[in-house]
Amino acid sequence: MRRLDLPCRVERRGAGRRLSARERRRRRSEQRAAVSAVACRARQDGAVTVLGIDVGGTKVAGVAMTESGEVLHRSWREHRIRSAEGLLDEIARTADELRAALAEAAQPMPERLGLGIAAWLTPDASTIAWAAHFRIRGFPVRDAVAARVDLPVVVDNDGNAHGLGEHRLGAGRGAQSLLLVSLGTGVGGALVIGGRPLRGAHGFAGELGHVTVVEDGPLCSCEAHGCLEAFAGGQALARVGSRIAAARTLAGGRPVTAKDLVDAALAGDPASIGAVGDAGIAIAAALRRMLPAFDPEIVVLGGSVGMAAHSILLPIVEQELDALAPLQSVPQPRRIVPAALGRWSTAIGSASLALPQE
Repeated sequence: MRRLDLPCRVERRGAGRRLSARERRRRRSEQRAAVSAVACRARQDGAVTVLGIDVGGTKVAGVAMTESGEVLHRSWREHRIRSAEGLLDEIARTADELRAALAEAAQPMPERLGLGIAAWLTPDASTIAWAAHFRIRGFPVRDAVAARVDLPVVVDNDGNAHGLGEHRLGAGRGAQSLLLVSLGTGVGGALVIGGRPLRGAHGFAGELGHVTVVEDGPLCSCEAHGCLEAFAGGQALARVGSRIAAARTLAGGRPVTAKDLVDAALAGDPASIGAVGDAGIAIAAALRRMLPAFDPEIVVLGGSVGMAAHSILLPIVEQELDALAPLQSVPQPRRIVPAALGRWSTAIGSASLALPQE
């Protein structure tokens, strides 16, 4: 399944035929040669355009964005990445589509690429230490992507990129500090303080999905037990939904997804509402552990699952935080709000990574 938003149609020669590695290299070389005049004009005009690519657990989203935050083109598709080569193929495909769109519109070519990826990175953000969704370990993603797309590349995990996007252009604009809770295939998170993601000594700061909420609870993708992700991530909610009749009915015989469970809850099914509500209780328990340490001005709930279910989740989270904080012993954020940039938050934040830093 794929979506590409373009102002005009991009012709694809040889559609329907799988290209060899040699043919792909030749096509990329032809494309770069064809757009060189446009790139030259862009440099003369002083314009800065960057690409932002978000590789989540099940989708790849990309944007071409200007320095002012204007999104010129968007790309979206689902994926089944299970190797480093597959990861590079999807990133290169998205970058090529966006550059082709810029070329057809006679717009400035990108100068850099920002990549937000669902993975644990090494402290210098150059290498995937471990990506459970993709089964990739120890892969030098920054240099490999830069060589493949012929652009300078900046990498961060998808949670930090998502948080940066919401802070700069979305629900957290103007806030001095932001805590992101992102519910997608798993659970991501980010702490943005003073306009920059707090990464920590090992790049693990803000990973709310791996805060323990129940000792000896269900097994998480990180191989620990009782993490928030094991209760509120999309995969966890899909497992719960598979035991609920209303969600199975919506699935119509295919495997139940988190979306089926959320849709059943929004339609008023009591069992589904209870299951989504349990995820809200788990989110509040994780926040209870984070808020005293960081005291953020705003908490943003995002991700595909978080956005779909925010009308159920947010009241429960607020109620649980009030109950867990008698006499205001736990600092409360000024606002708990849904993400404003929707499913493009992480791609936009990834593009922001590639912009000149203030």
